[in-house]
Amino acid sequence: EMDLTATSLHSREDAEQRWGAADSLTEMSGRIKSSTRIMHGIDGTVLHESPLAGSRFDCIAFMFPHCGKKGAIHLNRELMHKFFASARLLLSPQGQIEVTVAAGQGGTPADAQHRRESSDSWQLVDMAGDSSLLLTRAEPFNHEGWSERGYRTTGCWRGLGRGTRTQGFRSRGAVVHTFKAEGEGVECIFPSTYQRDVSVWADHWIDSTYDSIRSTELIAAVAN
Repeated sequence: EMDLTATSLHSREDAEQRWGAADSLTEMSGRIKSSTRIMHGIDGTVLHESPLAGSRFDCIAFMFPHCGKKGAIHLNRELMHKFFASARLLLSPQGQIEVTVAAGQGGTPADAQHRRESSDSWQLVDMAGDSSLLLTRAEPFNHEGWSERGYRTTGCWRGLGRGTRTQGFRSRGAVVHTFKAEGEGVECIFPSTYQRDVSVWADHWIDSTYDSIRSTELIAAVAN
């Protein structure tokens, strides 16, 4: 039997009043088993300081995280950076972390036609890498399957204004990213690459084939 823990950042009252989650929570409570628990008021950036501290999980999933502000890419990166650092402390030795984000947010080739420039993405690989976590799998989010099960997006910043909480964000085209701790046999499918410019100055420059070859060797040596 699987042990399952479901959490929310807000209190149950907030979840019901601000996000219209009353029906969902009632249904979940009716299906709860002895191995399942629902916890509210859990901040994903400080899991190691929450009531979950000391627990070890085989899988930690964060579905469509968002800082709550439109266009605040730097804040979403910070959110993910803190989440990975905290979740890493609660992960079992062979465990994995799954993060599902909307199309284009992850910043990897898995976004396909929705891929953005790295500077315009959440840079998930880099955010996880700082906690020694590697991206091992990236798969399309099963939008149709989740919709059939009654899943509806309500958004975050959209849900905070003028009664628009029913205007969910787009989950079609989203990507599920799976991360595992660095270790033997664990490889990153989309490792980060970096490009740097190198300048070299020489006291004497003689325009000859010999010195051109020596200059090329010098530049290669500095670059390596």
